[in-house]
Amino acid sequence: RYDYTGIGDHMNLASRLEGANKQYGTYLMISEFTYLQVRERVIVRDLDVIVVKGKSKPVKVFELIGRANEPLAEDARKLVEFYQDGIEQYREKHWTEAIQKFDQALTFSHNDEPSKMYIQRCKDFIANPPPDDWDGTYHMTTK
Repeated sequence: RYDYTGIGDHMNLASRLEGANKQYGTYLMISEFTYLQVRERVIVRDLDVIVVKGKSKPVKVFELIGRANEPLAEDARKLVEFYQDGIEQYREKHWTEAIQKFDQALTFSHNDEPSKMYIQRCKDFIANPPPDDWDGTYHMTTK
């Protein structure tokens, strides 16, 4: 009888991303490192650039939403399109425009948690703008 355990930095990151799914309301989150290995076979959407608890380097993360050989339904495709536009506006600090794009994404899936989360972040940044040197990175505070 054997009991195998994965150890190392990549396993630590995977564990942190598993926990981050709760905050984003997603089911499958992958890092940029995994994405580079499977990008020809999957459909993803850009979730964020995060620094996980216990680390100092940011990592880009994606939500895995489908297989490349299985096209998305029209509503899902439109959701991703408006969501991605919202992410671009968010990273440019165009909070109001980002909110509009995320709201449009929600018309295709009113339960899209990442869009809801970004709307709230944008509202928070309107009320309390980030520093001038803000690079779009989100620092996770929990595991």
